[in-house]
Amino acid sequence: MTSNVWESSIECAGRAVAVDLWFDGAPPDAAAKDRVARFTTEADEFDRAARRAIREDPVLREYLEHHVDDLGEEPSDEDAFLRRLHLVRIGLYPGEPDRCACFDYTTGRDVTDCVVAVRFDARGAIAGLAMES
Repeated sequence: MTSNVWESSIECAGRAVAVDLWFDGAPPDAAAKDRVARFTTEADEFDRAARRAIREDPVLREYLEHHVDDLGEEPSDEDAFLRRLHLVRIGLYPGEPDRCACFDYTTGRDVTDCVVAVRFDARGAIAGLAMES
C-alpha cells in the first residue's frame, strides 16, 4: 500500500506549526478525520498536556544532556530549558489508534535535528515520549 500525506499548518502559542495527516491507500473517512481533527482544533490544550508530560518524563533530561554543549544550558535548569522548547509539528495518523497524533518539540532546527516527540492515542491520552532525530 502507498502512504500518502496531506500537509498544512496551524498557529499554536503564537507560532506556525506544521501539520501532516498520514494515511495508507484511500483518504481517511469522516470518522477517521474526526478522530484526529481535535488534535489541531484543540492544539493549545494538547500542547499543555504534552509539556506537563515532558516535564515529568526523563526524556527532558536526556534531551537537555544531549544538547548541553550546543545550547550552553546547565543540566540542572530543566524549567528554563522546557520554556525554550516549542512545538514545530503535529503528525496525525488516523489509522493508528495507539499513536493517533505526535507532537514534536525542539529548541530550534538551527541547533539540532532532534525532537522531543509526544505521542497521543485516539482518546487523547499520552501514549509515550521519546527523543527522536
